Order: sequence, then structure tokens, then C-alpha cells
Amino acid sequence: MATEIELKLRVAPRHVPALITQLDQLAQRQRTLTLRNHYYDTPDAALSASGCALRIRQSGEQWEQTLKTRGTSTAGLQQRGEWNWPLPRPQLDTDLFDQEDVRLHWPASVDASQLGALFATHFERHRWHWEQQQTRIEIVIDQGSIQAAGQELPLCELELELQGGDVACLWRLTEQLCQHTPLWLSDISKAERGYALAMPGTDWSPDWRSAATQPPLPRLNRLLTCLKRALESWVWDQDFATPVDADLPSLMLALKQLYQEMAQDQNPYLSRSIQALDAMQPLVLESNRQAHPELPTQLANQLLQLAYQGWQLHSRSATHRPHQEN
Repeated sequence: MATEIELKLRVAPRHVPALITQLDQLAQRQRTLTLRNHYYDTPDAALSASGCALRIRQSGEQWEQTLKTRGTSTAGLQQRGEWNWPLPRPQLDTDLFDQEDVRLHWPASVDASQLGALFATHFERHRWHWEQQQTRIEIVIDQGSIQAAGQELPLCELELELQGGDVACLWRLTEQLCQHTPLWLSDISKAERGYALAMPGTDWSPDWRSAATQPPLPRLNRLLTCLKRALESWVWDQDFATPVDADLPSLMLALKQLYQEMAQDQNPYLSRSIQALDAMQPLVLESNRQAHPELPTQLANQLLQLAYQGWQLHSRSATHRPHQEN
């Protein structure tokens, strides 16, 4: 099993040519691929409910079956288990799930014999290889569509996946790209968007109010995740001139109160987070009153800073966690 570590960002199609030009200057261009993907689940989406995603991908005359298990998202940085198997034909091979390491992660409630194709994502993938010292990052732009139940959604996103080295370089490279191109940090996968299209009314977003009893750091991560999703829905999936949902200001207030509670140790990451959140609040309220034909770049950049500081907080906590003897 491999562990996938990546940052995902949405990008408006009109900004793709400029982003490609920028990436050509920063990294080494690789061969462009045309990828066709079919996602599988049970009729009641039991596999997705268990946090897993299963697909067959076609690239040229080759097919590959991929299983991704429930992962974690820490301030937008995503990590999850992944298996990839070459296939002789585009047909699901459930015998592969009998492998010992797969059985340890396969949800017991899912009957593999009930799996069937549910939706598809087809796109062109532009690829780059970025390397600095001991860190290697694969950068891709995926542009195409998500198809389900006779409907179609546009797909346009940027992904930076760590191949080896320092995780912090993912954030620094993303910041560099955001200086020239409006990018929106997102932890909503292609699979989740496909499920939403195939099964309308299904919502995978966590409830931020239910995190009230959690310890500070897990609660912070939950609130940041909910804030990113709420803002993304408002900016990308609706008319941006539509009044903001009344719950969004309440969420931002709860996040600020949590930062203030945690800031007693004078942690610089917390103070920077409060500054980023304070800068975001008037943008949200002002944007509530006027139409914005362009992507709200300032809001996207502040959100990235907020997520970056959140990741640094978690990293600092892990680094300074006291050692426990077995």
C-alpha cells in the first residue's frame, strides 16, 4: 500500500493557459495523458460511506484498478492509502481485494459482489515534475468533465502530489503559484463530486457544531475543513453575488474564538491565523453585496494562508509531542 500526500486546488478554466505557462518555467513538462475513469460502488454507496473510492482508469490501451481508503485531511493536506493494479481488460477484478493488506482496510459491511459502475470522470491531464534538493513533486492539471445519471459537470483542478521529501514544499510551491494565478484550496475529491451528481441530496460535509467537545487541535481541523467547504460552495457552486449563508459568519466567529482560546501560549502560527481570518471576514460580508465576475483572489489567498498556518500548528504539535515508553 502506498500513501498519497497531496494538495488539491480548483482553478477557473480561463486561467489554465497562464498557469501552464508558469509551470513550464518552474518545472519539467511531462507527457500529456487522456484519462477515462469509471467509479464503482454498491447501489446504496456503502463503499463511499466507509470512506473508500474504487475506480478503473483507462490510459491509451492500458487499464488500472485503484482502491483508495479512508484518509485524513489536515488543513487541506490530504493523506490516504492507495493500491494500484494493472488489468488486462476494463473489467473489475474483485479477487484483488483478497490480498492480506487490502483485507485489513476493506470495510466489512461492503459486499464486493454488489459493486457496479456509478459515475465517470474523463479528462486531459497535463503533467510536470518539480524537484528541489531532496524533494520531488508531481504537478498535474486535470481538465474535463464528471458524468453521472445523464448529467455532466465541468472539471478543472490542479493537484500537487509529494513523491518524496519535505511536505512543507507542497505549501511553499502552492503559495508561489497563487501569486500569479487565482487558485482555490479544496479537499473535495473528483469522487465526492461524482457521488453528489449521481446521488443528489447526499452531503459528505462534516458538521462543525458537532466538534464542540473535541480537543483544540482536532476541533480546529474540523472547523477549517467546514470553512473551506462552505466558502467553496458559495464561490464555485452558486452565483457569487448570492447572499452568504447565515451559518458562515457563525462558523467564522467560532473559529476565531477557538484561535483566541489557543493563543495564550503566544504561538506565532495562531496570531497569523487570526490575522488571516480577520482579513477574510470583511471580504465575505462585502462580497455579499455586489457581483464579482472574477474569482475572489484575495479570499482564496487568505484561505490558503489560514490552511497553511493550521498545518504548521499540527506539525508543531506532532514534533513536540512527548515521547511515551512502551
